[in-house]
Amino acid sequence: IMDKNLIFSEEQKITATANSKVVDLKEPGDAVGQELTLRVVSAETFAGLTGLQIKVQTGETSETFEDVLMTPSLQASKLARGNEVFVVRVPKGLKRFVRLNYAVSGTATAGAVTAFMSKEP
Repeated sequence: IMDKNLIFSEEQKITATANSKVVDLKEPGDAVGQELTLRVVSAETFAGLTGLQIKVQTGETSETFEDVLMTPSLQASKLARGNEVFVVRVPKGLKRFVRLNYAVSGTATAGAVTAFMSKEP
């Protein structure tokens, strides 16, 4: 079960560097109030790119963000449809607004992700 307020991307096409939807935690700090897990799943097999880096970003406003956590560059072979490509406990100390940044290396011709926070470990 996914909470619609905790979804960053829903089958979002990623063929160039892009940001997810901004999630508003309503309060700064450890506002999530519980241990949540951030999951990014490949919703469509990626092709053409040489790498994808996923960054967790946070900010006090919905306009300005800073990186708090990032993956190494993920190779296209790891980005097949259905693969969980990034699973991590939500870091403590987030500010009110959170988004993901998908940084593409190379020329992506296909690929999509679904990303969300959930209670599941």
